[in-house]
Amino acid sequence: TLDRYLTKLREVVNQAGQDLATVRRDLDETLKKAEKELEKLDPKTQGARIAATVGKRKRIEIIKRAKELGIRILNISEEKQKELLGM
Repeated sequence: TLDRYLTKLREVVNQAGQDLATVRRDLDETLKKAEKELEKLDPKTQGARIAATVGKRKRIEIIKRAKELGIRILNISEEKQKELLGM
């Protein structure tokens, strides 16, 4: 029924939120506006957050460089990253 469906949906959403929170808790966040700033990060302990003021072209460059360096971008989903990179 609808109640069971909504209950299951809430469980899935809560689990996804907890998983994301765990990942973010394990990584130190740093706000980045330029590609060169990524090179200062340690991919094992730090993740990057791209500033909202960064344009699309520069955002794509930062995502590409982060992938090369193995750095996780915390505020853009994997699906959105693939979309921006044209994959």
